[in-house]
Amino acid sequence: MLSLSLEKAKELGIKKALVVCDEDNKGSYKTIINNGGIPDSDFIEEEGNIIKRFWIEI
Repeated sequence: MLSLSLEKAKELGIKKALVVCDEDNKGSYKTIINNGGIPDSDFIEEEGNIIKRFWIEI
């Protein structure tokens, strides 16, 4: 599903996408990495949940 979204973003002229997932979501983490995700700084929500951030060049 991510790869299809990235294809659509490319059609729309988007060159870079920020993709995020919860730290404990290993499936989404692997999917993002397998689609070219480059880790960025984590974001910590008020309640302490850690959000992993990745940039993908399209």
